[in-house]
Amino acid sequence: MSKTRRPVSTTSFPVALNGSLHEFFRGKKGLRQGDLISLVLFLLCMEFFSRLIKRNTSNFDFNFHPKCEKLKITHLLFADDLMLFSRGDLPSIHILME
Repeated sequence: MSKTRRPVSTTSFPVALNGSLHEFFRGKKGLRQGDLISLVLFLLCMEFFSRLIKRNTSNFDFNFHPKCEKLKITHLLFADDLMLFSRGDLPSIHILME
């Protein structure tokens, strides 16, 4: 079995009921947490998402957060989190949600 298929096809998860583990079920889709390919997929998705935000916020209707306007910061990406910045007005929020 290839290295990319094994993490997807060999997962199993326990079911906890009233504080004790009972039966296991096999995972059928997705990647294991910590798998190397999941990091690559995350980075690819975040790069795409980041470019999409940058393109949408270049619109003149977008209003930067007052503390972020000078550097034109619209978002920050972390390992497991995303922060979006805007003035909070309706047009800017709609632009970020697109």
